[in-house]
Amino acid sequence: MPTDSVLKMKRPSASTPNTPSYAMPPEGTKRLVVDLPISKHRQLKQKAAERGVSVKALVLELLSQQGI
Repeated sequence: MPTDSVLKMKRPSASTPNTPSYAMPPEGTKRLVVDLPISKHRQLKQKAAERGVSVKALVLELLSQQGI
């Protein structure tokens, strides 16, 4: 098998983001740093993994549910 037949993965197009609409606010973004107890951080990571989303997406979803 020739070495030039290696499959290459393509990155997703920037025009079709794979993130929910609440994760991409149209007005821009600001960074927020929050100190959490280790147990809460683990719970967030576990919940995000169960849903198959990032911690960021999970937090944004939770904020959206609260009307924020």
